[in-house]
Amino acid sequence: MPAEMPYLKRAMEIVTARPHDLATVRELIRFAHHRHAHIADEDLATTIARGDVLLAREGSNAVALLITYTEPPPPSLPASAPNRVYLRAFACARTASPTVAFGAMLLVLRRQPRVRPQLLIAYGDEGWISRTLASNGMSLVEQVQFFELSNLRRGTWPPPDLPEDMSLRSAGINDLDLLAAMDALSFDLLWHYSARELHGLCMRGHVEMAVANGVPIGYFALTTDGDVASLARLAVHPDWQGRGLGRALLVASLLRAQAAGCQQVVLNTQAHNERAKTLYHSLGFRFTGRQLAIFTSLLDIAAGSES
Repeated sequence: MPAEMPYLKRAMEIVTARPHDLATVRELIRFAHHRHAHIADEDLATTIARGDVLLAREGSNAVALLITYTEPPPPSLPASAPNRVYLRAFACARTASPTVAFGAMLLVLRRQPRVRPQLLIAYGDEGWISRTLASNGMSLVEQVQFFELSNLRRGTWPPPDLPEDMSLRSAGINDLDLLAAMDALSFDLLWHYSARELHGLCMRGHVEMAVANGVPIGYFALTTDGDVASLARLAVHPDWQGRGLGRALLVASLLRAQAAGCQQVVLNTQAHNERAKTLYHSLGFRFTGRQLAIFTSLLDIAAGSES
C-alpha cells in the first residue's frame, strides 16, 4: 500500500512483508541505524507469515520496518475493551527519517480494516524512539519506574500477619482464570495480566495468592534468574485494598526470594503510584533511576480514523 506524504523527498511505499523478505527483515534489524527490537530472530519467519511485519521501501530499497503483535482478546476483559497490539520492533536505515518512516507505517496501520478497536502500545526505552512515537501523535500515558532491594540475605521480616479467615497458598493452573478475573478488576487495560500470561509466570517462577472464603483476593508472581528475583506482579482486589494485604504479600514474596537464595529483588511500578512506592520504600527498596515511557494510540474500527 503506497503512503505518499507531502514532506517526503521520494514516495515511500509501505508493503506487508512476505516470506521471501525474511533475509531483508533480518538485515534491517541487524544493521539499522535506529533499532528498537524486542523479538527473537527465530520468531521472524512466523511473524512474517502472520502478516505482522510492514516494510517501508524507497524505490527498490527497504529502508524501515515495523513489527507488531496482536494479543488474543483475554476472556477476563470486557468484550467492549480494545485488543492490545504491541510494537515489537521498529528499525530504520541511515538513509531514512525515523519520524517519517514510522508515520507512514502508522498511517497504514490505521487504515487496516478491523472488527474492534485496537490499542497500540509502545515502550520508549530510548530517547530517539520516544521522540519518534510522540512526533507521530502517540500519547505518553505513563512512566514506569524501577526499584531494587539489595542485601536480601541479611533482611529480616516477620511472617505475614493475616486475619484468621485469610490464607496464602501457591496458585495452580486451575486458579488462573479466577486470578485473571481479579487482576482485571485491579488494573486497567494497559497493565492487565491474562490467564495465558499468568500461566507463563507459573511455568517460569512462583505465583502465590491470598484467599478469603475460598476466593482469591490478591497474589504475587516471582521469577528468579541466578541470585536476582523479579517481582513481576503484586495485585490486591479493590475491595481489600488499604487493609495491609499488599504489605503482607510483598513480605511473603521477599521471604520466598530469600529462601531461594536470592541476593536482590527488582520490581517496577507506575510513577504516579505513590501508595505502592511508599510501601516499597518502607521495606528497603530504592529507585534505580531508570524510567520507561509508555505510549499508546487507539486504532479505531473505521478505516483511516484517528485516535
